[in-house]
Amino acid sequence: MVGFETPRGWHERRYSEFYSRPGLSWSQPGRVRLFYNGIKQNEVIWTDFGVDETIPAQWFRPEERALDGDRKRADDRKPSSRQNGQDGQDD
Repeated sequence: MVGFETPRGWHERRYSEFYSRPGLSWSQPGRVRLFYNGIKQNEVIWTDFGVDETIPAQWFRPEERALDGDRKRADDRKPSSRQNGQDGQDD
């Protein structure tokens, strides 16, 4: 678990369900739950990982904001995740 203060409040990341692959020294969390001020905001599930792979540069671009303040996501940036306990894959 890790926790730190943010402009949005106290943020905690709770990692669990660690797994690894034969021949690799990396241990990957299979699940992380993200909390702000003690309330779970979303949950991310990993089912696979890579080591020393190239990460597409577009994953590091800031999200664009629509005029009404809603966030837009580029289709190529969507990670597999569950938000508030619901499956949010590819939506």
